[in-house]
Amino acid sequence: MPFRDTTGPTEKGSVMTIERVRLNKQSRFNPIRNLTPENLVKMIDAFHAGNLREFALMMDAIERRDDVLQCVAPKRKKAVARREWEVLTISDLPEGKEEEAELHQQILTDFYNNVEVTNAVDQNQRGGFPLLVRQMLDAIGKGYAVHEILWKFTADGVRAVLQFVPLQFFENRTGRLRFLTTDGASEGVELEEGQWMVTVGDGIMEACSVAYMFKRLPMQDWLHYCDKHGTPGIQGKTDAKKGDERWNAMVEALGAMSQSFTCVTSLTDVIEKIDLSTQGELPYPPMVERMDRALAALWRGADLSTMSAGMGQGQGASLQGEETHLLETDDAALVSETLQMYLDRRVIEFVLGPGVEPLAYVEVIVPPEQDVERDIKIDSFLLGKGFPITRAAAAERYGRPLPEGTDEEELLQEPKPEPTIEGANERAGEESEEELVEKSLADALGVRKRWLAPVKPFLSELIIALQDPSKSDAAVLEFLEKAAKRVPELLGSMDRSALADSIEAALGTAAVTGVRDQIREVGK
Repeated sequence: MPFRDTTGPTEKGSVMTIERVRLNKQSRFNPIRNLTPENLVKMIDAFHAGNLREFALMMDAIERRDDVLQCVAPKRKKAVARREWEVLTISDLPEGKEEEAELHQQILTDFYNNVEVTNAVDQNQRGGFPLLVRQMLDAIGKGYAVHEILWKFTADGVRAVLQFVPLQFFENRTGRLRFLTTDGASEGVELEEGQWMVTVGDGIMEACSVAYMFKRLPMQDWLHYCDKHGTPGIQGKTDAKKGDERWNAMVEALGAMSQSFTCVTSLTDVIEKIDLSTQGELPYPPMVERMDRALAALWRGADLSTMSAGMGQGQGASLQGEETHLLETDDAALVSETLQMYLDRRVIEFVLGPGVEPLAYVEVIVPPEQDVERDIKIDSFLLGKGFPITRAAAAERYGRPLPEGTDEEELLQEPKPEPTIEGANERAGEESEEELVEKSLADALGVRKRWLAPVKPFLSELIIALQDPSKSDAAVLEFLEKAAKRVPELLGSMDRSALADSIEAALGTAAVTGVRDQIREVGK
């Protein structure tokens, strides 16, 4: 693909020099070691005042240390990172701009296919677009995710290395992030336009840090309780005097048995029990579980389905699925909008010249949430109503490949039920009375139904006679006798007893009550 011959602005080196990274690593400390509610409140207040360093380090440590956060936070970030991305042209293209929009699309596709991503304090971390998305979504927890953009201009086009710079290297005193040139600095330098990308998220780690504190305190008390009351004390009794050889032997024996709580007394000494243990359920587990559920809900929109199952709540997995898709869609939109704002416009201007408006944009694609069971019900209903559904549409919706040679435009057909005896009886029940009587007459004559065309009027009159409550049995018999004389060659030799049995089987005894026996009598 041809590119405009440009060298762009002067390529600059990173502000994160090797010496800067080395000094930062040497001065790192463990923020959790002295974590107390008072210290946490001070760090949060300082963070909102623009001093980001301490709380940024605290959030990072908590996210890495807590077992629940190590599960839910990466899932939230990876959910969007594993999605496909695409460069699209804008929907309302001006007339005659189609070729230009296609060129913009090619330029941006080439750029994002060749983007390089790394981490300023861990150069071992390298990747492409998926890694970039995961790093950008660090803003979900910490509020901001910052990348330094290192532009490269080659004969093949514009290239860039996006270097993730952790939040502790910035301050926000003026309402705009500024880079701290040293770890001890309080005032930073402005971020140069076009050289930095800032992703702004919800910053839920503030709430997570509070939940972590309320989880950590009962966990410590719980461990202390287990240490003190998890094993019983041992009392040794002896009649030896204190300091005697036997007394010392008893002390040594108890010491070898237990290192926690032991004592030696004489046989007459008494030690009263002071029970500090809790009767019934300990208060610590429910508090820890409550905070675990809160941490999961903050990141995933609902607690983990395994937790819900443990609490006997069958709807947990369904609720989690709906909330997770909602958050994933929003996260994808955040990534797409940030890239469009900081990178798309710059790349187009570098290649085609200043002031060129982008006619294409990058977007992370999150497919609509699919409920397969619901879709099957809807499609079955539509097929039953005669709504046309092509095989190609069904294959795409349910993710099933079509066999080779299949006509994609061929319509789906509603499956025909397997023939059963019950189904045959139901279909027989749906036949009209005229059809039933016609069949009965054909059976009595031993002929095919289609041979009865000449006597169709007779059949209609017979049905009326059988259903007319005002006609007596004698009148029905008289009708049959007259019909036999009208068509003697067909009805003269009719087995009237067989006709009565057929009609009774077809219409039920109620329709021929009294007629059946008399038909047979006449036929004798």
